[in-house]
Parts: sequence; C-alpha cells; structure tokens
Amino acid sequence: MGYRTKFKDALQAFMEQLEEDSRDWLNKKMKKPGARIIYNNKKIEFKHTNHFGGFLKVYSFDDGKKRWLCSIEYKTGDIYKPWRGGLKPQPMSKRGNIFEKETFQNMDYFGGWLNRSE
Repeated sequence: MGYRTKFKDALQAFMEQLEEDSRDWLNKKMKKPGARIIYNNKKIEFKHTNHFGGFLKVYSFDDGKKRWLCSIEYKTGDIYKPWRGGLKPQPMSKRGNIFEKETFQNMDYFGGWLNRSE
C-alpha cells in the first residue's frame, strides 16, 4: 500500500473520529439545562480542502458558518491548530498526527481540543 492510500485512509479515520466526537460533545451539551434551545437544531459538518502548499485545511460548518478548524501536513500527517499569517504553520502549533489515533481524542467542532499547553 502506497503513502497516498495510507494518508487517505488515515484522513478518513480522522474525519470520522472528528464527527463522532463532535456529536458526542453536542449531545452532552444538550443535557445541560437551557442548552437545548441553543444546541437543539445545530447542523454541523466537516470538510477538507485538497492539499495546497503541502497542507490541507479542515473546516467545520456550524449552521452554514465556515470555521478553519485545523491543518494537516500532507508529507507527515501532522495536525496543526490554525495560525495567523502565511501558509507555513509554526512548529509550536503542532497538536497531533493523523497516523497516531491517540493524539486526536476527545475532539469538538469548535477546535477546543487544539488549545492545549505545551
């Protein structure tokens, strides 16, 4: 199996995990008093771009609003939180790898799982 196939399979597993964890997160929020009004009709979806400059961007769509959730480096599979200015991420913004499932657990569709201390 070539790298392209491995990457595609790992990316698909990442996207499925992102969707599953986000739905679980949303269901937990629904159980809190008063939250049902806010979260009841949420329509969320996730998409990714083709790799440009060596990176794919993963977006969440919350009721039609597009949010840049994270970027994934094509050569390595490294997951980066969004960064400001330029196409190349800062090394300190690396948060996981799509080939290492344990590095992207308990995700949510706002990207809070990417905001961790080093």
